[in-house]
Amino acid sequence: MFGDYPFNDSIEELVDSKVLILQKDDAVINVLYKMLQENFQEGLILFSSEGNERKKYAVITLDDLSISQDDLFDFDQKIEDKLPDPLDSLPYTTTVKQMLKVFDELKIDTLPIENNGELMGVVRKSDFLDRYFPVIYEMNHKYQEIINLIPEAVSVIDQNGYVKLWNRKAEVLHKIPEDKIINKKAAEFFPDGLSQKVLKSKQPEKNVHYAMDDDYYITSSSFPIYNNNKFTGVISTDVVSTEKHPNKHNSSTISFDDIKGLENQMESIEKAIIMKALETNNYNKSKTAKYLEIPRSTLYYKLEKHELE
Repeated sequence: MFGDYPFNDSIEELVDSKVLILQKDDAVINVLYKMLQENFQEGLILFSSEGNERKKYAVITLDDLSISQDDLFDFDQKIEDKLPDPLDSLPYTTTVKQMLKVFDELKIDTLPIENNGELMGVVRKSDFLDRYFPVIYEMNHKYQEIINLIPEAVSVIDQNGYVKLWNRKAEVLHKIPEDKIINKKAAEFFPDGLSQKVLKSKQPEKNVHYAMDDDYYITSSSFPIYNNNKFTGVISTDVVSTEKHPNKHNSSTISFDDIKGLENQMESIEKAIIMKALETNNYNKSKTAKYLEIPRSTLYYKLEKHELE
């Protein structure tokens, strides 16, 4: 059910064998009448295919034949005056994925299909959407179920910074329901988030730690997403660690009921102040000494005294 399914399917089941074959010298009025009377969506005109193993066809639709109210209609006008550029027919063995690529590259909606030199019919983008939309919807639903089973918080933003995926763990961790953040700018919720950094730099950021309450922390990683060498967004994961922050030392909670004497109370307060200063300065000892306005040698002494080394 996953991978490239259904895009590796053959287009065989999408081919409509009911095709209106036209000649370049057919009158527009006659073609219009026949297409409307027999409910044809398009007509095919065969072109020469010398030096080409597949024949070329011009595909003409009702839109191509339409005229505005200001046009002077010529009943004898030939359809060759309104023909679009001819297209190479696709072989019967073409996959859905290959067909969609041609539709996208040529910006068209209908393609002629051949099998061993014989015209089999046409495939239409609209028929693909009608047939495969329920399948794609089901696939998307199953992928979403799997993503929601992942124990990490997973989110995806597009190249413009809008949130496009927000799994159940992300809802719980960040306390933001999916319907409140999907299609919103991630920067509105996390202006300094790691994904914003990767969105700008397009470089991965791995295992970045963010402190939480009670000395626990989140480990975040963000990676740029590329599709056909084109940057399309950022995927991020957040993992809550049940261990102590890797850069933190164990600290004692001050309990005045258990501490005897003023000297012990002051020692405990001093230890707590040093711990807070270290945290504020990302455990950089030089910056911490400057922050506390004490010499580095004094800080080193106090770290050793309070067993914070």
